[in-house]
Amino acid sequence: MQVQKQSKIQQLCQQLETVYNKFCIDKGMTSKSKPGPAASESEIETFEKEAGFKLPPSFREFISLHNGWQKCAGELLILPLKKQLEMAKQAAKQGSESQQFHLIGMQSEMMVLLMRGSASSDGEMKIQLILNADGETEELPHFTALLDRLMLSLNMLADQAKK
Repeated sequence: MQVQKQSKIQQLCQQLETVYNKFCIDKGMTSKSKPGPAASESEIETFEKEAGFKLPPSFREFISLHNGWQKCAGELLILPLKKQLEMAKQAAKQGSESQQFHLIGMQSEMMVLLMRGSASSDGEMKIQLILNADGETEELPHFTALLDRLMLSLNMLADQAKK
């Protein structure tokens, strides 16, 4: 029997959920990390058609595993495709520059945006984090880098909690 190797996205998702849930148990908190169910290929294709752009490969893979995630590595909400479309339509009605950016996640004052005009030759798009109400930003090369950053932050938080 051949064991299939997990992708980097699969590994990070599993690690994020495991470390966050352990952190919650250690702190006496009720774990509320809730990865969404997988999006079907049909759901992804419908989203891409309605949104007017192709998802970058790393985010597409994530969505094919978890169509959204409540409390990902803490308070971050990664929006399911349906909610992303609803919010994009609302933004378009309000005349915002939704063609350049696409909201995929949020946490209190932070927003996680796909930078639609930044597709590289491999189809990946940069991620822009708007970190606070002052507009401080951080740019990441792709969605996998966001998961790496979340994992690093969560490990640091867990390490601090042990002290």
